[in-house]
Formats: sequence, structure tokens, C-alpha cells
Amino acid sequence: MVADKSGNLELAFTLAFDLEIIVRFIGYLPDWKGFFTSGYHNSFDLLLAVVTTIIQIPPIPSSAVHDWFTIFQLMRWYRFVMEVPRMRPLLVRSAFRSLLISRLWFLDRLAVCSTW
Repeated sequence: MVADKSGNLELAFTLAFDLEIIVRFIGYLPDWKGFFTSGYHNSFDLLLAVVTTIIQIPPIPSSAVHDWFTIFQLMRWYRFVMEVPRMRPLLVRSAFRSLLISRLWFLDRLAVCSTW
């Protein structure tokens, strides 16, 4: 039951993020190339939106690739939190800890993959 609610919540956030990207893209029309040349944020957010949307396809959560795609969900939350002014200094100060955690996660994923 809890997993079902969290899946619905994740789907809601994914759809909201997709809608935001679509609105931003429409804002650049008719010069749609400006969306990609106005900085790396738009391209990066588009990549995050596409990958986190792919994660919502029913066979993906039960596949091995889901573990790798989870990092994109984490990056999406990181981008969201970085937009909140009060959170930015906290994240900058904790960047070293995050780097250590991400390395541990990556090493864990390598260990899991090497046992196949």
C-alpha cells in the first residue's frame, strides 16, 4: 500500500516536471533552438525529465536498469532544492558529504553488477 502511494506520488512529480519543461520549451517558440543555447539548465532538465519519465514505464521498475536510473531521480530533487534560496548554502556546505555518499553508492552498484 505504501509503495503504491509513493509510486503515485513519484508519477505526479514526474508529470509536473514534464509539464514545466513543456511550458519552458513553449516559452522559447518560435526560436526553439534558444531553449538549448540559453544555458545548460534547460538541456539538463530536459534530460532529467526524459529519463525520469522513462522510469515510469511499467517494465522498468522491475528491471536491472531501474537501479541506474534512480540517480536521475535524485538529481531531479537536487535541482529542485538548489532553486530554493535558503537550501543552496546548506547543499554547498554538504557537497563533500554528498560526494562521498555518491561514491559509496557507485561502488555498491559496481559490487552488485560484478556478482552477476
